[in-house]
Amino acid sequence: MNLDQLPLLDIFNSLRQRHGLPLGVEEYLLVVRSLEAGFGRNWRTSGSINC
Repeated sequence: MNLDQLPLLDIFNSLRQRHGLPLGVEEYLLVVRSLEAGFGRNWRTSGSINC
């Protein structure tokens, strides 16, 4: 996979560089894998919001 194919890389780099968040490769992969697994999909319509 080349750099052009990495999802959310621009946002991730912005959070690191412009906002100074201490994010590494592990955090990036955690976000990507979570999204691939379905985290955050249809949360508005699922009716399973726990507050």
